[in-house]
Amino acid sequence: MRRKVFLFLAAICLCAAAHPAAAQKFLPKSIEFQGDPEYSDAELLATAGLRKGVVLDHAAIQDYSKRLLATGIFATVAFKYDGEDLIFMLTPAADLLPVQIENLPLTPGKDLEQRIHDLVPLYHGKVPAEGGLTDDVDSALQKILASEGLKVAVAELIVTDQNTQEVNAVSYSIADAPVKFVVASVDGVSYEFRSEVQTIATEAAKNPFSTKNTAANLEQALKQFYSDHGYAAAKIVVTRSGNPRMESRAIVVPFAIQVEEGLSAHR
Repeated sequence: MRRKVFLFLAAICLCAAAHPAAAQKFLPKSIEFQGDPEYSDAELLATAGLRKGVVLDHAAIQDYSKRLLATGIFATVAFKYDGEDLIFMLTPAADLLPVQIENLPLTPGKDLEQRIHDLVPLYHGKVPAEGGLTDDVDSALQKILASEGLKVAVAELIVTDQNTQEVNAVSYSIADAPVKFVVASVDGVSYEFRSEVQTIATEAAKNPFSTKNTAANLEQALKQFYSDHGYAAAKIVVTRSGNPRMESRAIVVPFAIQVEEGLSAHR
């Protein structure tokens, strides 16, 4: 059961040494961020929409601070300007959650993480329970899917431990269409095993598609099959074999199976 989680964020604390008057314009010699080394200056500047070498006033700095606070990954955002350097002081939020990608037809791993990061500079694999960066990642995933020909809605869901009821992740999934998979091709299987391997693939495809587990589960099932027949060294590789497509109001993800059977211990 989804549990609503409300984020109570501290208000922006705005302070300044040699505080400029509200209407006064000034050009900081440098812009720095302190308090949360998880994020680089470049990532923080990009998120705030702030550029070095730009003349600022007090209202503008307030707006940039609010943008950082709105991400939900900081508990407080403060700044000080000493007449030369503009320094933002950040307090990290204590309750960021890991991201789980459930049934999006994307290949998990470093490449996908980088694609999300390119669109959401402060994405480092964790998000707040609601709003801010969480919604930005949702939008990024929809853009990535759209670039591959799938215009679908991505839903966010709070994941709780069934025993403790503690919130432990935020998941992203496609909710407006079922996601299935098919095995489009099987190579390297000897004649005597073709029927049984095809049956394993067909049975596996009755399960919903999982971004993380579909390929791994199919590989494990086939390795177990070959091990049971004396091929303990058999190599199984299951990979995506093309772009997902819409069929009968469902998204279908094609996979290919490549088998290297090796030698049987029974021979």
